[in-house]
Amino acid sequence: MVNQHWAQKVVKKVATIIKRNVQVTNQSGQIIATSNSKRLGEIHSAALHSIERHLPIEIEEQDLNFWKVKAPGIILPFEYNEKTYGALIISGPPEEVREFSHILKITAEFIIEQEFERSHRLKNEMSRTQTLSNLLFNRDHSVHSYNRKQIVEALGLNSRLAVATISIHSTSKSKISALKSVLSNWQLHDDDLLELTPQELIFIFKANTHRGNTQEELKHFIQNANVNILLGSSPHSIFPMMNILFSL
Repeated sequence: MVNQHWAQKVVKKVATIIKRNVQVTNQSGQIIATSNSKRLGEIHSAALHSIERHLPIEIEEQDLNFWKVKAPGIILPFEYNEKTYGALIISGPPEEVREFSHILKITAEFIIEQEFERSHRLKNEMSRTQTLSNLLFNRDHSVHSYNRKQIVEALGLNSRLAVATISIHSTSKSKISALKSVLSNWQLHDDDLLELTPQELIFIFKANTHRGNTQEELKHFIQNANVNILLGSSPHSIFPMMNILFSL
């Protein structure tokens, strides 16, 4: 899994700096990012050989026919968690581009690592959001009462928290964006922000020394923030659900 968009941005920038043609292939040896747009989508047989054997290849002038390539260069497979995801190709005499190739290999592996972390984070966020939504909006509480304790512990809701129902009385995109930006700045890693509609949100945030350690202190913290947040009131009757959450 290689993010083609980011690979292309890196290739374009690096090629400009080192004045060399640079290509990135996927696991099948297909060029997915290149400083030479005519080669995009091409299968690079030497790169595929490198990927399949998990070995770097240095191609000198005398090796061009053997590898069926037009220019000397270095091919480096890149990995993540001991699995090869593609190869990096830098054109030029190996002794001149060797140093660049290792730096680019590290960059390619960093991109892959970031993609895996992003994917994992999105899955966790989706799972958490779905569980929270079920806990908040499923009126048949017997459905999840048998494992309520496990759900609460898994979501970190067994500590002091406050639930703010936020209604944005504006259709202005800039104002809505500004409010969401404020909420994002408030949000700590274990807080939750659920978007019911673009103008209605639920913010579940945890107590701490600065915010306050009681419901009243948390409410005071919010009211002093100069943002119109209504605790426990909503056109969708979230007040009883707020009480349920506080009693968990």
